[in-house]
Amino acid sequence: MNKRSKRYTDEFKMLILELLEEGKTKKSLGNEYGIIIVEYTVK
Repeated sequence: MNKRSKRYTDEFKMLILELLEEGKTKKSLGNEYGIIIVEYTVK
């Protein structure tokens, strides 16, 4: 895994932890995770 993809993986982990700490349900977590992936793909 190159450094760039590792950095994105770490950012995904942090974003997921933030969502979980906010008490999101699994369903909304999945929806927001999907949106995050789309945003990263567009960039």
